[in-house]
Amino acid sequence: MVGITASATDNDAGDTVAYSLTDDADGLFAIDADTGVVTVAGTLDHETAASHQIEVQAQSTDDSTSKQTFIIQVGDVDEFDVTAVTDSDGASDAVNENADIGTVVGITASAIDPDGSDTVAYSLTDDADGLFAIDGTTGVVTVVGALDHEAAASHQIEVEAQSSDGSTSTRVFIIQVKDVDEFDVTAVTDGDGTADTVAENAAIGTVVGITASASDPDGSDTVTYSLTDDADGLFAIDGTTGVVTVAGALDHEAAASHQIEVQAQSSDATISTERFTIVVTDVDEAPVARPDSLVTAEDESLTLDPETALLGNDSDPEGGALHAELVRGPLHGNVTIGSDGLWRFVPDADFNGSDTFSYAVVDADGNRSESTVSIEVTAVNDAPELILPEIVVLDENRVGTVLSAGSTDVEGDRVTHSLAGPDAAFFSIDALSGELIVVDTLDHELPQDADRDGRYEVQISATDEHGAGTTSSLTIEVADVNEAPMVLDLEFNGTPGSGESLGAIEASDPDTGDTLRFEIVGGSGAALFILDEHSGELSVADVAREGVYTLDIEVWDKNGMSTTAELHVHLIADPVHGGANPVDSGDSGTDPVVSTSGSAGTSGSAGTSGSANTSGSVNNETSSMSSESHVASLSTGNGSVDLVTESGIDASTTGASAGTASGAFDSSGGGLAAFTQDSGVDSFISGPAGVVSMPPRPTGDEAVDGDETNANGIQVHLRGHALVLELLVHDTEKLIDLSSAIHDLGLQTELFQSMLSPHAIQAISDAQEQIEMAHRSQADRIELVVRVGTIASVSLTVGFVTWLLNSGSLVATALSTSPLWKSIDPVPVISGGDDDEPS
Repeated sequence: MVGITASATDNDAGDTVAYSLTDDADGLFAIDADTGVVTVAGTLDHETAASHQIEVQAQSTDDSTSKQTFIIQVGDVDEFDVTAVTDSDGASDAVNENADIGTVVGITASAIDPDGSDTVAYSLTDDADGLFAIDGTTGVVTVVGALDHEAAASHQIEVEAQSSDGSTSTRVFIIQVKDVDEFDVTAVTDGDGTADTVAENAAIGTVVGITASASDPDGSDTVTYSLTDDADGLFAIDGTTGVVTVAGALDHEAAASHQIEVQAQSSDATISTERFTIVVTDVDEAPVARPDSLVTAEDESLTLDPETALLGNDSDPEGGALHAELVRGPLHGNVTIGSDGLWRFVPDADFNGSDTFSYAVVDADGNRSESTVSIEVTAVNDAPELILPEIVVLDENRVGTVLSAGSTDVEGDRVTHSLAGPDAAFFSIDALSGELIVVDTLDHELPQDADRDGRYEVQISATDEHGAGTTSSLTIEVADVNEAPMVLDLEFNGTPGSGESLGAIEASDPDTGDTLRFEIVGGSGAALFILDEHSGELSVADVAREGVYTLDIEVWDKNGMSTTAELHVHLIADPVHGGANPVDSGDSGTDPVVSTSGSAGTSGSAGTSGSANTSGSVNNETSSMSSESHVASLSTGNGSVDLVTESGIDASTTGASAGTASGAFDSSGGGLAAFTQDSGVDSFISGPAGVVSMPPRPTGDEAVDGDETNANGIQVHLRGHALVLELLVHDTEKLIDLSSAIHDLGLQTELFQSMLSPHAIQAISDAQEQIEMAHRSQADRIELVVRVGTIASVSLTVGFVTWLLNSGSLVATALSTSPLWKSIDPVPVISGGDDDEPS
């Protein structure tokens, strides 16, 4: 209950009154409708509201109402103690020293008692020995004593708050006594009692015996240190501790002491300075070695005098003598020290680029320091490297590759090869591959090298594209290879059934010292001839008849190699008395006659048919011939004769003659001799005995046929069965004129029949090819011999010779590149015809 009982009446009899609250103070109170007693219906809090207002309504049953407002006081009950003390002053809890009495210190104590009717009072339970006081009502703390920052930078007080309900709370506060600038910083002193010295070359950071010290009596002031003179950066000082240390390179020889100035500065901005002298003590120092640079060319050594090249820029702080010692050699070469004290750098072969080696500079006390020498090896163009043996042994007669010159170039340049030397003409070399090739067969038995010792000497050069080259000598020795023998004489003439010796078969073996063995192994005349096994002498058997026979001859050397050759043997009856026609060995007939006309020659035995000397074999030899005209011995037999007609040469002959230098063939008589004087061609005419000098070709009325005489009335019969025209050609460019020269011989070509056997055709073809090959491969003067022969069984006319030359063919039995001769013998012969009935 709250002490309120509402009461109202309605005077009308029978009416009753009921009570309600039209304002129940937000539900805090309620009323009994019948009794009108007001009671608490919610939570009441004096601290929230010390009173509440309600409105009571009385309503009669006749619906009349009345209202009344009541104030209900909420009495306070002691529910809470005083709260903790706080500082409601937001300023710092500080005060300057020497502050006046009553100066606030930034503290206002604050506390409350939640009980609404309680009050709080403040007091100091610790006033820092009477230095501070507090207002009991406001809680403001003030100075009541003398404050000295230097004596105490702060003080502690304790504030108590007490509620009227008797509850209390306390709190301790720290009051800072702020310093007031009363003093300046003191003078700088050295707080380090050691000597102010340091050794030269001391490391950075080494202490020097100085610790600057200064103070400011003002308690709150701090002092920092700096160097206003640091001896050009040689020293430094710690700003807080004042310790001085080394900051640069010290050299006793440069300066035995240094001065510095230390400044001490207080936080109150006051400063003081002091100068100090630092002594630099002497130390025995190592020499100073400085790097060096050198330059040399590739593959070039470099000689150094260490006194100038290495030590020239090095020094000793004490000025003592120095010497150099090699520490580490270069990577791409080596350094050696000679007995003379000179150093020699030799780079590796073909190296170029940068390299280094190191050395130590040493003083008299053994102190040392190292340095590096940089060497730049400049590149040069290297000649190619040529790898060749000194001697190569080559089998004779071999053609083709001898070897390939091995050449390399370190720069990778393209290398070309060339050939020189006294015997270079026998070889060629591929410029790129270096392949050395034999261009012609080399003969062990007949060496053609410059000094004829069978050792062909050449120089091979390898040159790069920049012109650098290397040359090496090479000797090619020609080794002996066993070669088969060669049969040189394939034609023999003889008399049937005579038993006579036809002479020895001319054969040779290229291998020096070989002995030969001869044997008849076949042929149509195998049973009609006798061959000496050892000498090769060929004899006619008694039963042999006139004719042409073939003999297959095999010639062996001592090493078992052999050659087989076919010989032709002509057995001819005495031409004076006539005989069988030698077309075939079994036929018979009259002697064929070839007629021509002209004046007789001036040498030899002129004659008509049947008048020739037939005895023996005649061979002309000339001793006065120029060494530039190389003449092979012609095949002779049965009275044949060789005659050279060349201007200025007299050739003596035996037997029948075919002309002399002063006869119809000389330069004044025209004909072939006249032609050969300016054509480079020497002529040789061979025939049987009975041949007279060959005149120029008849012209006009002098031209005759058959047996008619020429202008001199002399009829000439060519008997015997062998007519050979041989031309020694010095100038191949004039061969085209040979046809007219041959025609000038005046032979009546209609008396001859043009027939060649297959063997002859093949031989002619082979000869032509060899001559053409020789002509292509020789740049020097070439002497060729063109031989045209007419012997029995196949005819070859002068007209045919003319045809051969005009068509570009050459018929040859001998090929010469002075002085060698090799025989190639087609065998054409006369076939038919006589004095009365030319065919």
